[in-house]
Amino acid sequence: ELLETVKAYPPGQAKIDKGGFKIVTATTDYLYVQFESLKKGFIDDVEFAVRGGEVQVRSSSRIGFLDLGVNAKRLNWISAELRAK
Repeated sequence: ELLETVKAYPPGQAKIDKGGFKIVTATTDYLYVQFESLKKGFIDDVEFAVRGGEVQVRSSSRIGFLDLGVNAKRLNWISAELRAK
């Protein structure tokens, strides 16, 4: 379900991630995705680990210290979609 949900993520939702995303690694219990901003091409690394029916998440911007809430918006969308399944 996690992989399907991330693949369904609409780039540009909430006016973020218009650069799209790339799934780098996908296994049954781990997912590593790179999301890219449109304007400057900044990359955010997002990792998901499935453990005991829960999804643990790590999200990090490679450059800078301010993301204007982009990571939270992205993860809230993914979380809401997973809960709806």
